[in-house]
This record gives sequence, C-alpha cells and structure tokens, in this order.
Amino acid sequence: MTPGFVNYWEHEITKPEGPQYSFAQKMVELPKVVFSRTLNSLDGRNVRVENGDLKATVNQLKRGLGRDIVVYSGATLVSSLIENALIDEFNCLSILWRSEMACETLYESMEENQFLLPGDRG
Repeated sequence: MTPGFVNYWEHEITKPEGPQYSFAQKMVELPKVVFSRTLNSLDGRNVRVENGDLKATVNQLKRGLGRDIVVYSGATLVSSLIENALIDEFNCLSILWRSEMACETLYESMEENQFLLPGDRG
C-alpha cells in the first residue's frame, strides 16, 4: 500500500498542469513515517521507514512539531495504535474494508479501548 501511495503523489508533481498538482506538492513535502516489519527503506521524498518500537516512535513524533499526525494505514497498524493508547482523537475515520478479518480486528481494538462504534452514539 505505501509504495503505491508515495509513488502516486510523486508522479503527480511531475504534471504541473494537472488538477492534483497543488495537493500533490503538499503530499510530497509532508514528512512521512512508514511503519514496517518487512521494509528497511523506501524511495521517496520526506519518507523514512521505522522498524522499531511503535509506542516509542509515535510518542517521539507527538513531541515533535506539535502538528496533527495523519495515519494512512490498514487495520493492523490502526489496531496497534489503539491498543497502545496512541490515538488521542479520531477526526475522521474513513475505512474501505478489504476483508472481514480486518474489520473484526479494528472493531475489537476499538471496543476493548472504549471507542464509540457506529450505532453506539445513542
């Protein structure tokens, strides 16, 4: 998922007349941290790969520039962030479920950590 995301936006900045050029510039310039168990490096501007302790790395990022952290990920990483109490606030949760297992994994993490699920708003 990540190499395609990075490559897409880096390709879009090669088309200055394209409709997504301005947004692509922002996406490319944003610092990106890739959490991976399999990748050690990833080509792209402002991209670094982290293979170490998730909690320590995210807490270090939170102490950084004081800006929001956007997570573009699958259910496994989001579940790990929830389980480690690393998500302070969901501003928007838009998920394309690719499998029933991913859906169950994320919902279990949310329930265990007392996040409101759709339909639980009362």
